[in-house]
Amino acid sequence: MADIIRIGAICKLRGSKEDWRVIDYRYDGSVYKYVVQSLYSGITKCVFTFEIFEKYTSTYKELNDFLTQVTGIGLEDMSCLDDEMPDPDYVKVETGKSNIDNATREVLYETLTTTSSLVDVPELVPGPLADTMASEITSETEVPKKRFKAATETSVNILRAQNTEKTTDRQTKWAVKLLKDWMKETGYKSTEFEWLEVSVLDKILQNFYASVQTKKGDDYSKAGLIGLRAGINRYLTTPPVSRQINIMKDRDFMFSNQVLSGLVKGLKREGKDLSKHKEPITEDDVNKLFESGLFSEDNPRTLQNKVLYDILSQFGLRGQEGLHDLRKDSFVVKMDSKGR
Repeated sequence: MADIIRIGAICKLRGSKEDWRVIDYRYDGSVYKYVVQSLYSGITKCVFTFEIFEKYTSTYKELNDFLTQVTGIGLEDMSCLDDEMPDPDYVKVETGKSNIDNATREVLYETLTTTSSLVDVPELVPGPLADTMASEITSETEVPKKRFKAATETSVNILRAQNTEKTTDRQTKWAVKLLKDWMKETGYKSTEFEWLEVSVLDKILQNFYASVQTKKGDDYSKAGLIGLRAGINRYLTTPPVSRQINIMKDRDFMFSNQVLSGLVKGLKREGKDLSKHKEPITEDDVNKLFESGLFSEDNPRTLQNKVLYDILSQFGLRGQEGLHDLRKDSFVVKMDSKGR
């Protein structure tokens, strides 16, 4: 006869972190089925042998009571045995006894095997409570549908990563690559700066800001330096790094920010600030675009040029952020208070 997990044993189920107690079992001729009850929520379910694992931890009282029941010898009397002690975690089929009568068992198994929902039942104990179990179990009992969907760490990180546009992501990658290339060229054994101590990272940034230049050997503009620092900070504070630091504002990075500020002021004093603001587009410029044929409603390509310009100029989008995500329903035509 095969061994079974004893009634009353505390077990674990596949895919569940809760502890479960075995309250009954059945052998259908080919496989064992167990009825288990959660010690946390009280819900009851029916599982197969391969889904259940007994916890190999027991109190002194549990082991003593179990050995006394099976062998007639408690833990105090074990010194008289020279042979191997029987496995205390399992008992023979013929020795396992359920606290549930046959009528209750039939209803219980029929309920748990014909519905996918977990049913909430009280803990089974000997006496009148077990006799009334059949009337308390109903297949119509269902777990209430959850109001909110589950949020995982992965889904949260994806949402955080979607907070920036692709152009911003490219700037972040450029800034990080520039710092790592400088560390490699300077002779650092590792370019992994992500988890360095704050004081060490601040020292590295001081030297990096003071050394950085373009591939042609020119100084970066004020906008370039500010964008470089912002890119590194964005990389450190977003997934997968997600450090709770800010290299632009934290007092711990005061020295590196002083170096960057000094560079910007030096560029202005020497007249090397290469920041250039674009000339505004005049009405004459727009007319020239129409006259040249770049803007027109005659073919799809020139119409697309005109619509793109209208969106950029009229809606004031920063750069080209979000343009690829615009749809027909992104725009609504309405009239103002003046009827226009």
